[in-house]
Amino acid sequence: MNIDKNNFDRAVDNFDENSSLRFFSLPSSPRVDVYQTKSDIIIKAEIPDTLRENISVYASDYSIRLTWQSGSGTLHKDNYIYRTGRFSNSFTRTIPLPIKIISNKTRIEYKDGILSITVPKTEPVMAKD
Repeated sequence: MNIDKNNFDRAVDNFDENSSLRFFSLPSSPRVDVYQTKSDIIIKAEIPDTLRENISVYASDYSIRLTWQSGSGTLHKDNYIYRTGRFSNSFTRTIPLPIKIISNKTRIEYKDGILSITVPKTEPVMAKD
């Protein structure tokens, strides 16, 4: 059996685009940890490949909503693109909270792909075991 190397290379390069498994490799919701201290609710979310200015955080009494733009939307804006496997997409996630928070005192930090949100509780209460 004689396999043309160029056709084989092209088929391997295009596998992600043509595969029915591509759906499973698309980013969706970030992995999130939510925990509390005596006075705060703390949320840590993995949001890699995103600039801080592309992330928005909205706090309400019992939830935090994250929206962000991910990917390479403007990396090549002045260049002719031969081929790209990266994409740009928008995401939203709402995280329900176990207790009422003081939403206007939300503190946010984004470092190394991890978004950290700290927001004070209305009453300093620990969850019951």
